[in-house]
Amino acid sequence: MDHQFDEDPEFEYFNQSPVEYNYPFMSPGRASNGVFDLPEIVQFLRAERFTDIVAIRSSDAACCGDYMVIASANSIKHMNQSSKILQKLFKMKRSPSDTMPNFEGFEGNSNWIAVDLGNIILHMFATKECRDRYDLESLWGIGAEFDPKAQGMDEAEKESEQFAPLSLTQADWERILAEVAADEAKQSQCEKK
Repeated sequence: MDHQFDEDPEFEYFNQSPVEYNYPFMSPGRASNGVFDLPEIVQFLRAERFTDIVAIRSSDAACCGDYMVIASANSIKHMNQSSKILQKLFKMKRSPSDTMPNFEGFEGNSNWIAVDLGNIILHMFATKECRDRYDLESLWGIGAEFDPKAQGMDEAEKESEQFAPLSLTQADWERILAEVAADEAKQSQCEKK
């Protein structure tokens, strides 16, 4: 339960009705390993009618979060409204030591919102095109054991490859610039939808 108005005796907001959220699967307090646990987030997304929900266990090498959760909303408005509810639920469940998460992409008409909930990194997409473009499932799902560059190299090879100078020709630079321009055009089309 969250109050619509801050309680301030000067303005007598004490009698305002609290906002009720009906999520029986949601524990009233903080989970043991974060504000939310994985089943709560997945059930929340299902209750909010997100589709194509994917949960990926983060590798030990990942910089943050135990899990990455990716889901598709029906529209930008649907994604934004669900983000607002999630912010309020986080505020209700958190302990004083938990900082409020930043919902990246929440401003404007972004097709993608990413939020670091501590133990869970949540990605919500408003369009299939945007989700397919970034393909986070492939990026984070297959892991280093399937990366051919990470296989069969000893430390000396990895180090020498890491610091090897790039020798790009004019044609290479033109190709790179054309790819960047094409990606930016696709992104602007993705954002317009």
